[in-house]
Amino acid sequence: MKKLLMLLGSFGVVTSSVATVIACNGSAKNDKIAELKKEIQNIEKLLADYEKGTGAKKDSGTLKALIARCKQITNIDEATRALDNLIAAKNSFFANTPAVPVNPVPADPEIANRQGLTRQLDKINDADPILIETNVALNEQSVKPIGDEVKKAIEARLRVKMPQLNIDKLEITTSTNTFAALEDNEITFGQIQVAVKYDRVDLKVGGWNIPYASEYLKQSKTFIDQLEEGITKRASNLKIPNLIPISGVSGTTIGEMLAGLGPILNLAIPSQLPVAFDQQDANYAAITGLFSTLTTMAGTDWNKEITFTKEVRQNAGQALGEMTVKIDIRTNVEKLIKNLMPTLINFKNFISTQNNKELTLNLLKYLKAAPASYNRDGYAEAFTGITHNSQAVVFASNLEVILFNLLEGWKSRAGVSITQGQPLQFSFALETKGTTKRKLEFDLDYLGKTVGSKKYTALQSLLKPAEIFKILFGLAAINQDTKKEIEISGLKIPLPIGSLLGTNLIGSVLAVDTSNTFADHVKITLNKFNAEMQVTTDGETWVQMSEANIRTATQIRIVLLSVEYTLTDKEGGHTIQKTMSDEENELPIFAFIFDIDGSFLRPKTTSTTQTPTSGSTSSGSDS
Repeated sequence: MKKLLMLLGSFGVVTSSVATVIACNGSAKNDKIAELKKEIQNIEKLLADYEKGTGAKKDSGTLKALIARCKQITNIDEATRALDNLIAAKNSFFANTPAVPVNPVPADPEIANRQGLTRQLDKINDADPILIETNVALNEQSVKPIGDEVKKAIEARLRVKMPQLNIDKLEITTSTNTFAALEDNEITFGQIQVAVKYDRVDLKVGGWNIPYASEYLKQSKTFIDQLEEGITKRASNLKIPNLIPISGVSGTTIGEMLAGLGPILNLAIPSQLPVAFDQQDANYAAITGLFSTLTTMAGTDWNKEITFTKEVRQNAGQALGEMTVKIDIRTNVEKLIKNLMPTLINFKNFISTQNNKELTLNLLKYLKAAPASYNRDGYAEAFTGITHNSQAVVFASNLEVILFNLLEGWKSRAGVSITQGQPLQFSFALETKGTTKRKLEFDLDYLGKTVGSKKYTALQSLLKPAEIFKILFGLAAINQDTKKEIEISGLKIPLPIGSLLGTNLIGSVLAVDTSNTFADHVKITLNKFNAEMQVTTDGETWVQMSEANIRTATQIRIVLLSVEYTLTDKEGGHTIQKTMSDEENELPIFAFIFDIDGSFLRPKTTSTTQTPTSGSTSSGSDS
């Protein structure tokens, strides 16, 4: 009954304004009015049969009043709308009345199309505007009329949203328009009045006030609004990129991936390193079983070469002048996973001994720690007794073990390699043109390699592991001008961490929650910024990270305290420059919290011992 009253009320408002008949539509008018009269006759017959029946009856007064008004219609547009309303009222009244036979009336597909069109046009708003070219939206050209461009964009959207629609029956007219604006680095979307008819029927009295923009204007505004509100992101909610060649992993969040893979990893990755690379060794048999599964999942990507090539030119001061650095790295998924397996086993055991299970923080602690066995995994023993030129090699940190396995390859105690050839091949070239001229070239594919306390023929003379930590902890506080002096092949090089990581790292992190096509339309440049790596011990007070406080920290995050950035239109060259600071707000502009829960790593506690040759050993327990 409520539906009937609403239809009757809306119908009364419309029909009260009808006063004229358009003569040129006489033939179409007569057809539509005749159809209305036929429907009225059909409903009156249904009502008569209904009222002759026995049992409780619905009140048909509202439906009869609607019929009486329909009989007064003489205008084609009003007849069309009245017909839609009358059919809807009939269906509503005769619903759930099985005792009374109702002649089936074929559904008019155009009614559904008109309703669908209205819904789609209602959805166009500032969050989802019509998109056209930037220079057209901003009235910076005179070739393409704004009305025509908006109409084409609306039609294109409707073709996607309603593929069954007959576009030839669609009539779109535009009138009052206010162009989009980009003034004082503020974005204002355009607004245009649009009237729409379908099958010669007006869809909405007064039409729609349609907002429009371009991809650049829309995506830039969304980015700016998000940043001004303050953004907090958590690593566990990040999506895995589709580039990861493992079925069931791409597209999920890190948290979801670990929750699903955790039990599998615990079963597949043993808790001890194999002593021999032989199927008789139960731990080696478990590892090869995992490799076989990963090979199947990854397919051809398992052995596909991964390459990284980078050339950086930097003014390094008067002494070094213009410095050019070229790096080329080559490897594949199989070599990386197989040669990092001892670290995965050891780290799995290490994290089980920590009260706090946050993965990223524990990884930093682990990289700094000296190699040790946990849960009697045999890790310390496996990397003790290695010699170079008859002298023992001592590893100062787990990072050095990782470098050793990536450059030399993981070997069993009998000297058998887990993979053929060097796992990580790279070449490095450095050239300076200042008063201190130097030209260096290293190709670690053929130079001798040994890592640890003894001279490392290539890596140690190129970049010592201690210098890597200097870079890592140099991220604790950076801005666009931050430089960290590191030693490369005896040269003290001012590494421009700020300029290298600013746009590349922080800019990418800022855009992590944008549209998938953001980078196709908008380029982010960080002109100035102030960022910190912070840690907390209680979850409330955050302080700048240091090598000392990281030992007791429970969580780590990256925060952006102030920033001046430019958003450039990749298609039209327009720019927007913004400056933000946290001085007016105690919260940072942007915070990225590392909250990856590592408690899914649950190694089996073993009582089996391996005879240690040297190195420290720590027992673990189930967690």
